[in-house]
Amino acid sequence: MTEFLNRWRSKRPKASFETLLAPHVDHLYRLAYRFTGSAHSAEDLVQDVLVKLFRMQGEIARLDKPRPWLARVLYHEYVDRWRRERLAPVNLSTLDSGEAEFGEHEPDPNPEADPERQAIGMQLREQLLAAIAQLNEDQRTVILFHDVEGYTLEELSVVLSQPLGTLKSRVHRARTRLREILTRGDETISASNALSLLG
Repeated sequence: MTEFLNRWRSKRPKASFETLLAPHVDHLYRLAYRFTGSAHSAEDLVQDVLVKLFRMQGEIARLDKPRPWLARVLYHEYVDRWRRERLAPVNLSTLDSGEAEFGEHEPDPNPEADPERQAIGMQLREQLLAAIAQLNEDQRTVILFHDVEGYTLEELSVVLSQPLGTLKSRVHRARTRLREILTRGDETISASNALSLLG
């Protein structure tokens, strides 16, 4: 990721464009990685989005809160690419293969925890990722944006172009389904506690 950012910055787009987007590039990359499951694919996706956004810098400059709008552009680019290439949705249980690069943006929530607690936390995280991978595409999307990335329902409405009422019910159904998946196993995990492991 660092190499990608350095290459992007070295191309030196207009200073105003870089100033507008610099605070958001890491976030866009993290979202792209969550969608694609691959550092290389995430970099390609972010690069395509940055090219598209370069042509829209006037519109970006007028936004009070560009984060949801930028996420929407990224999400739509991902969906378009997925449709074009017929990419399989990411299997979240395989995300650990890119953990070294992705982990740079996901600090350990409690670095001082004892090794036993860290091992239990990693096991719970793996169970949660496997459970999220079993959700359908719509449910996985709202869980990733709302519960993992912390988007409000209003921001999610901008990203997914959906009414608030629809999103509330989709989040509720996704959480209910996630809870069902998590309670099927030998050990019951609280969905909200498990989701806090990813955030």
